[in-house]
Amino acid sequence: MSKKVIRKNEYTALIDRKVIRDYYMEKYYNIYLNLYDFEGLDYQQKDYLLRKMWADGKIAIGKIKVGEDSLITGDYPNGQLFLCPFAATTLNIYDYPVMVSLVRTKDVKFIPLQPQKVDEDVVIGYAQRNKRSIWNLVSFIIEKICDVEMTLRTALKSQKMPWVIGYTPENQMQSKTISENLDQDEPSLFMEIEDVNNFKALVSGAPYICDKLYQLRESYENELREYFGVNNLGIAEKKEHLIGDEINVNNEQVQRSGECLYDSLLEMCERVQDVLGYPLKIKYNKPNMIKPEEADEEEPQEENEDDLDA
Repeated sequence: MSKKVIRKNEYTALIDRKVIRDYYMEKYYNIYLNLYDFEGLDYQQKDYLLRKMWADGKIAIGKIKVGEDSLITGDYPNGQLFLCPFAATTLNIYDYPVMVSLVRTKDVKFIPLQPQKVDEDVVIGYAQRNKRSIWNLVSFIIEKICDVEMTLRTALKSQKMPWVIGYTPENQMQSKTISENLDQDEPSLFMEIEDVNNFKALVSGAPYICDKLYQLRESYENELREYFGVNNLGIAEKKEHLIGDEINVNNEQVQRSGECLYDSLLEMCERVQDVLGYPLKIKYNKPNMIKPEEADEEEPQEENEDDLDA
């Protein structure tokens, strides 16, 4: 059996830019998919709808009848919806699609190949007002977060103090023992007086900026939370340090941002009901906002022992 030779350069860092990017992308991807519930869609359709809004920012919705395809079974008195990507083929004078071609991502018969008329044959919806994908904006802020995380890693490494140990063949074993004690965080090290100068710690002299980088990262994440309409008063901003007016202004900004995404989906659901006659409703899983009175509450004061004696 041959031995495998492992070279040092075969190992890569466990944390690199791609790992950090994937972590934050998946974190806010999960937050977005949990923001809304749809009455009239099963869990697979809901997941597909929000995934397409995240990646493409648009989707087409049509209705099929029971029996039109052998794969569709069950009791559907209002018919059943299908969701698929689309490409605009004709625009009106307002640059809005009036004819679209549906994209068959799977080999199914109920998605027509001929162009479909918008708001008659199908309904189209967008993730936000600018008709861009959710990923388009999120990726920009996440790249800035990655820059901070990489800088933070470098700042942490600069705070480490490696030891330089000089030894001779005569005191090699003793130096090794002292080195092991350093690794085990021993509070006391015993050595010969003449060996003291052989142990030196290298101090980089780099300033400690990790706290500032942490606050910068929090501010970028607050931008993302505000974009999704999620409470963005994080750990860096203690609510007891904020007055009621500041809480109200922050809550209004968060609410407006969240409504931009919600209203786009709400209008799409309303058009599905009006055009296709299918009862599709959306529910916004809105997080709780911080109430101004919570910030104005004073901490209870400790009673004085003299007052108790009186």
